[in-house]
Amino acid sequence: MEKITFTIIILIILLSCSNDDNQIELKSFNLEEKIELKKSTDFVTPFFQNLGATEIIVTKNTMGTNYKASSKKQFKFNGEFHSLSDFTVIFKDGYIVLERDERYKISLNDNNIAYIVTPEFSGYINQSNEIKSLKNIKTFILLTFLKEITSNNSKKINLELSLANKTASCGYWNTYYSIGVGLTEPAAQADLEYEVQDAINSGDANGCEKIGEPSAIPFSGGTVWAQAWCC
Repeated sequence: MEKITFTIIILIILLSCSNDDNQIELKSFNLEEKIELKKSTDFVTPFFQNLGATEIIVTKNTMGTNYKASSKKQFKFNGEFHSLSDFTVIFKDGYIVLERDERYKISLNDNNIAYIVTPEFSGYINQSNEIKSLKNIKTFILLTFLKEITSNNSKKINLELSLANKTASCGYWNTYYSIGVGLTEPAAQADLEYEVQDAINSGDANGCEKIGEPSAIPFSGGTVWAQAWCC
């Protein structure tokens, strides 16, 4: 009986410590304060737009705030084509979560470092030791929506303005991205180089030119890089 009582006490202590850790972690997040997107709009960031989105719908219910994109074209990630309109994310309890798979969620700490939760890994994105948690469309979608809803509204554009902007380096319908992912910044850059070369070798990049230099996606800790193309 004494052994059983001792075991129960130990379990209570461990659970209490775990809960304290979680509370400390959550208190360090301030994502709600950083969200700029409050209502539905057809003004989106150039990055979000060039992934295919032309509008983002914001709705609120008892579960939280829902964000859903309307998309006019697909993008390619990890060798497969996807549409942003196939995904809805929900902001609740300090995290953005995937509506169809709430095992995946993301938040931001005070230093703008993304904290991710996936079946393979939970922690700051630049500390992940599991490539499956990064080279995963669900994680990428969370990062993309995180960037979108926290971006300054003054830096956003709509499709009408994009199509009318004759000085743009490339038209909306002709801009695409190659995405590289890695556990470290050099690994992500190397993966991007592979994706770029694969696009060339496969013929997907025929008639295309790179737009500018590759760059890291904000909040990814350098683990996700993108290269824009004009085709």
